[in-house]
Amino acid sequence: MEKKPTYKELEQMVKELEKEAAKRKQAEEALRRSEQEIRVIADNVPTLFSKEKDGTLELTVIDNGKGITKKQISDPQSFGLMGIRERVHPWGGEVNIKGASGKGTTVIVSIALNKKACD
Repeated sequence: MEKKPTYKELEQMVKELEKEAAKRKQAEEALRRSEQEIRVIADNVPTLFSKEKDGTLELTVIDNGKGITKKQISDPQSFGLMGIRERVHPWGGEVNIKGASGKGTTVIVSIALNKKACD
């Protein structure tokens, strides 16, 4: 015949169950926060694609970040944009930047593909 647990033993079991329930709740909350963080990261990963059409290579980068204003696009102190333009210029390419504050940015680089540029 099985021995029934004492009140003290039952009390100890309840305390252990409460601890396990608290640990489970913490783990569930950590998973929920992780899922939220992953969604934020995934939503902010830029999209990059390229295509060739009529002898022109077009590279496009689109993000849904904080965006860019027309003033920032034309600002001579925007060194990152200046660097893009400087790298594209020797290839006879064009840089087109579009964006709106809070709506993300699109950068399109177009470079004519010809034998001279590749030599």
